[in-house]
This record gives sequence, structure tokens and C-alpha cells, in this order.
Amino acid sequence: MEALEDRMLGNIFQNSSVHDSEFHTLYFKAGRKLLEFEDKSNAEYLNRYYKIFRNYFNVFFIIHLNPDHPDHDSDTVKLLKESLYYRIIYVLKNSPILSSAVAFHFQNVLKEDFSYTKRIIKKEIIKICSVGGGAASDVVAVVKILDSLANAMDKQLDFRITVLDSDVNWKITCLTVLSCLKNFHGATWKINFVQVDISDRKNYSTEVIKSIQEADIILMAMLLLDFKNTNLDPMETTKNVSELMKCKSMFFLLDYSLIEYIRYCFGLSGETKNLHLIYENLSDIHVSVEAENFFERYKKHFTNLRCNSYIPVFVRAWVKTSTREISGTSRDLLHRYKKSIEIHDLKPIFLELGFFENWLIKYANRKRKAVQSERFIKEILQEKRQRRIFFMNKLSESKERLESARKKLIGEDVGEQHGTDEIDEEAWEKFVGQKKECSQVKRYAYESLIFDKELPDFFNK
Repeated sequence: MEALEDRMLGNIFQNSSVHDSEFHTLYFKAGRKLLEFEDKSNAEYLNRYYKIFRNYFNVFFIIHLNPDHPDHDSDTVKLLKESLYYRIIYVLKNSPILSSAVAFHFQNVLKEDFSYTKRIIKKEIIKICSVGGGAASDVVAVVKILDSLANAMDKQLDFRITVLDSDVNWKITCLTVLSCLKNFHGATWKINFVQVDISDRKNYSTEVIKSIQEADIILMAMLLLDFKNTNLDPMETTKNVSELMKCKSMFFLLDYSLIEYIRYCFGLSGETKNLHLIYENLSDIHVSVEAENFFERYKKHFTNLRCNSYIPVFVRAWVKTSTREISGTSRDLLHRYKKSIEIHDLKPIFLELGFFENWLIKYANRKRKAVQSERFIKEILQEKRQRRIFFMNKLSESKERLESARKKLIGEDVGEQHGTDEIDEEAWEKFVGQKKECSQVKRYAYESLIFDKELPDFFNK
């Protein structure tokens, strides 16, 4: 009976990308609430700010400048980050793709552990605590996924949200974003924003500790990236948060795809006492198939500002237990890293034949509106179909190299017992590097097919 119930639950999940359009619409609405950029003078102020912003930050809001540069921690950078324009740009540029990535991987977590999924859906009130999530991009994604799942099961969920952030300037932005969700229309009392230096446990108030201890889901999205910009200790923070969590709660962590960040999350294995690792993707370049459709809306108001269409991430998720000790065998690793490769066997949606052909129809119609000849359109559609085959082959080649890296990582004797702290570091780094290569193939396919971007020379070799 339980196996049947699990199969039924598995069939309820829909592709998380169906929410991408909703995310873009929601954040555009939130941005306009913060600053009415239909007013041309307001839009111009935002354009001027963004021009300055690009001198100091890259598209993922990482400071360009080396820490030794005199402007790295300058008053200019501080003023830029304190400005309302900074937060509006973050919401318009970063939040749609970040919510899309969180939604995709959080749904994968729920598919991975049906026992947790069934337990969380049965709750009358779900408490979510976002650590360092001032923009609430992670909360928006998780609420959307859980709401969608509950609706498919004829259930109604209620949420209580706590956002912990060191910068109180994010409070109005956070409340504005979440108030755009139907769950919080006229119900912002369900949202609590708490200012705290999350990097130092000595600063945790009773309210902060209670928020973490009572949460059913702890979210930490792009906090390690933020810590890198501020030279704080990420390892201590992840440890502090995990120790305060209650039994059976989930810790979902998504951040920028760098090996040093993965190490901060309980080392190579991701294992630590009383936390059961239920999901891991060591490198994924997440793309939004809806980003292209919203570029025209951005062009109407802004000179250069556009939403990000992809973001490189890694993800780990754990469930808190009362008894689990750190342990592992090479057989465990075999299963774990085999599953990791299977994730890459899921073709990106834009490479799936049905989706791709439907997209080509829309693409051709746009070309006709631009008064392109039918002959030209026919030629370019044929070229795109050939490119799709080219990228499918590239993905296949990359997966073969990933399988080879996996075999070297786990060794040939799958019955040999050893501790997870004995993972071969060099082999693990090569495995992660190969995962990144697979993700890069997906990115180049996306940019070439959807945005007509030229491939770098090395990719054609």
C-alpha cells in the first residue's frame, strides 16, 4: 500500500519550469511596487544606477574587485549596496532565476524522500526559516512548489515565514516580494523579518534560536556567496544552524558552484552527525526557459538591465535525525554518485524534442513578425535542428567522461568498507570538474539555441 501511495505521489509532480513565468511576473510586480518604473524619470534613475553597479559587481552580484583593491570595501560599494536601487535590481535581475533553481532542486528533494514529503504535506501549518534570504527568492520557490503539490492532492497549506538577515534594509523588499504571493495577500503578519549577524552564534537572540528550532524547513540560498563578499566564516554558520534544527526538519542549501563552497557544507562527503544527506547535485548550471520571453518587457523600461537566464549552483539537502552517525561504505558511494549521474541523464527541457519543436514554431513566428523571408526562416530552423543533435552528442560524450570519473572516485572494489572521510580528494575534485563540464554543455546549448549566441572556439573542437 505504501509503495502504491509513493507511486501516486510521484505522478503528481509536474515540471518545475511551469512556475518560471509566474516568478518573472511576480518579481516584475514587486519591482514596480518598490519603484514605479513606468514613470520614465524613475526608470532613468535605475538605468543610471545600473551603469555604475556594473563597474563593481558582476551579473551574479559578486564584487568584481580583488580584496586588495582600494575600492573593494570602499564607501562607494557600501553606498551601492545600501541603496534601494540595489535591491530592486537584485529582485529584477537575480530573483527569477534563483527562484527557478530553488524550485527545480527543492522539487527533486521531495521526489527523493517521499516519507518527508508525505509528512510535510500533512502539516496544518508549515514553518519556513530562510537564513540570509533578504530577497525571499528561496521562500517564493518553496511555497510555490509545496502549494502546487498540495493543490494536486486537494489539500490547502498555511505557511509561517521567518527571514533572518544581517541587513535590515532588506525588510521592506522582503515583505513586498512575499505580499505578491496569494498566500500572503493581506496576511503579512505571517511573515517575520529578523535582523541578526547569522555568522556569530553569540548574537543569536531567543527569537532567532526559536525560529530555527521550530522550522520545518531551513533554507540557505546564496549565503556562502554573500559571505565571500564580506569575509565571514561560512563553515561555522552552517554548523550552528544545523545544530539548532529540530529532529525531522529539512536543511536545504543552494549556492554558487565553487568547490570551496561545497567544502564548507560538511566537507567532501556532506555527512555530519545527526544530519542525513538526502539530495546532492555538486554542479548544475540552471537555465530558465522563460527568460527570453521577458526580455522585451525589460527593454520597454531599461537600457541594459535584463533578468539572468542561467545560474551555476550546487545543492545539498539534509533531514535532521536523532541517531545518525557519520558512516559510509564504497557501496554507499557507488549508489550516491550513480544517482548523481542519473540526474544528468535527464535532458534539459529545451533539448527535449517535443518542447524544442514547439519552441521552433514560436521562434519562426517571431522571425515572420520581423519580416524575414520564409526561405531564411526554413534555413535557420534546419540549422537549429542540426545544432540540437550536435549538443545531444556533446552531452553524451561528456556523460561518458563523467562515468569514467565516477569509477575512479569510488574504486573498483565496491564491497570494501571505509569511512566517508576517506574519499579520495583528487578523484572527487575531478568528478566535480566533470560535473561542471556537463553543466557547461547545457549552458552553451541553451545560449546557442535559444539566444543565437556564438559558441566559444574551444567548444567546437
